[in-house]
Amino acid sequence: MRIPILALTVAGLAPAVVAQVEMRLKLAHPTVLHMESILATLVVENGAAEELAIGETNGNTRLFFDIEAAPGRLVPRTAEPMFRRIAVVPPFKSATLEFDLLSLYEIRSPGAYTVQARLHGPAGLLTSGRLYLDVVPGLQVARVAQAVPGGPRFTYQLRTLGRNRQEHLFLRVDDEAQSLCHGVFDLGTYIRLFSPLLKVDAARRVHVLHQSAPTRFTHSVFEADGAPVRSVFWTASPSEIALERTEDGDLVVAGGRPYEGDKAVAPPRFEERRDRRLPPPDAGARGLR
Repeated sequence: MRIPILALTVAGLAPAVVAQVEMRLKLAHPTVLHMESILATLVVENGAAEELAIGETNGNTRLFFDIEAAPGRLVPRTAEPMFRRIAVVPPFKSATLEFDLLSLYEIRSPGAYTVQARLHGPAGLLTSGRLYLDVVPGLQVARVAQAVPGGPRFTYQLRTLGRNRQEHLFLRVDDEAQSLCHGVFDLGTYIRLFSPLLKVDAARRVHVLHQSAPTRFTHSVFEADGAPVRSVFWTASPSEIALERTEDGDLVVAGGRPYEGDKAVAPPRFEERRDRRLPPPDAGARGLR
């Protein structure tokens, strides 16, 4: 059964067993960028004869996450529901439950955290092992701001973070006046031979052009509020490729040609934008390590 978010890549692993019920908690990435989705999956194997009906406030089994920013200091829940409906695990079956912990818990400042799952059910109390999570600010390489007439002023940042032995480039979209982050998007692998370009077109769409492989460049486009539009691969030399403005104010890739390399390598697929309340500036500063 799928709970609200996309399937994810597995990283950490922490099993626990009580009676005939087994639980394994996994994090997609042990290190995430500040305000990036924190994807987690919980595998519940029911080896008992009784059905498990898992919820947060109802069902015969209750699920909670204990997230600590420091020993004994638990991170509070948000108002986001953990379940849209009860997650049912039939006898002698298993279910994989997927969550975005950033939506569910107030993990709003960089720092070191621990994550543990807790099930209260017919078999008693079952807890997973404790996983470690680092939330980091990353390195800012570009920043642009634009004001929408009669609307908000958006700030766009390009930040980098090492992941899976490669450097990745991220776009972060903020409405600083409203203290909202509209999303942090992984644009894919990043090579430093070409300085990434971050520009806004006449329709107020945001364009990012960066080098993602030795002969490959990625052109990513977002709406002003961070809603993804498209991502396309190009082939060029770093000295020739550019984002050029047309007469009507659009931005197009110049000096490149469509990528014809490894067809198995698809352009990034972005999650939908998610509005998250930002912490006060002083709270964020205290969280930096």
